[in-house]
Amino acid sequence: MVADSVGAAENGDRVEIVVGDFFESVPSGDLYAILSNIRKALEESGRICVIDHVLPETPRPHPAMAMDLAMLVWATGRERKLSEFEALFDRAGFRLDRVTENPKGWSVVEAVPA
Repeated sequence: MVADSVGAAENGDRVEIVVGDFFESVPSGDLYAILSNIRKALEESGRICVIDHVLPETPRPHPAMAMDLAMLVWATGRERKLSEFEALFDRAGFRLDRVTENPKGWSVVEAVPA
């Protein structure tokens, strides 16, 4: 079902869905949406992206603040500030490259091999 909807989407012909366990290994590619084991498989010209809410560095009204609170209450999770994404990427061997914000609160945070 997922493969059908991806294939029908604009640029769906550019996506290949690969079944596997990313805790064991990751196939080589040029765009990934998860971090674990990715750096070992990522081509040097590749990049990763994380689609998430990004908290402002200093508290202020922002859509991510409500999501942060909801995650804390429901799942003991939390959202990250951009500086926290940078530190996370650095530990995994990446460098923050670009952030594309969406007015609804989601951002696309992209990183490249460091």
